Amino acid sequence: MNTAQLIHDIWIDGGNTAELKQAVDLCYPEKVFDLFNTLISDSPYLSDEVMVAAIEQTNALPDIMVKY
Repeated sequence: MNTAQLIHDIWIDGGNTAELKQAVDLCYPEKVFDLFNTLISDSPYLSDEVMVAAIEQTNALPDIMVKY
């Protein structure tokens, strides 16, 4: 693996796509601000997989938070 690919992988989703996607999938309304802060801190380096999960998570994440 080359250095550029390694740096890219570390940046995307804070280095752990599966963990971040699981956090989005399991988020409940009481923890929405924690998840929002995590997503903002990793932005703009969020994978499509995590973004789609966030869009689909309508129970916890209001549309305004996803659009932000």
